[in-house]
Amino acid sequence: MKYRKLILLGVASLMPLTSSAEDGFFVQLGAYRNIENARLDQAAALGEAAKERLASGLTRVRIVRLNSRDQALATLTAAKDAGYSDAFVGQYGQNKSTTLDIPAYSGPSDERINAARAKVAPDQYQNIVFLDGKLMLKEGENFLPLE
Repeated sequence: MKYRKLILLGVASLMPLTSSAEDGFFVQLGAYRNIENARLDQAAALGEAAKERLASGLTRVRIVRLNSRDQALATLTAAKDAGYSDAFVGQYGQNKSTTLDIPAYSGPSDERINAARAKVAPDQYQNIVFLDGKLMLKEGENFLPLE
């Protein structure tokens, strides 16, 4: 059986990929270079918070074990109200997660994106990412602030 290291509320545990933490829906609150920016105490108030360290060095924070789309959408609304502006809903399936088409995006404004684009060459536009609430330029494994 394959296992993934998953950290639930700061407590490390090994959970099989087929466990209920990987079933149904999730709300991803964000991916953070500095986990303190995730405000884990507020995340825990939204439901069962799980954090996972990615190969890129970022830590992904999700609210897991959401049994229905309606529960996921309600959690998404609560997450956005709590200040997680780039939160989104996803659904697990076949050992991989996919993002649902949810129109409630509230990331950086067009004005902020255009100001960031003005600082880089057009061939770098695809490397602009929204991370920890700020627009950054991804260069290899490094993130350079654009705001």
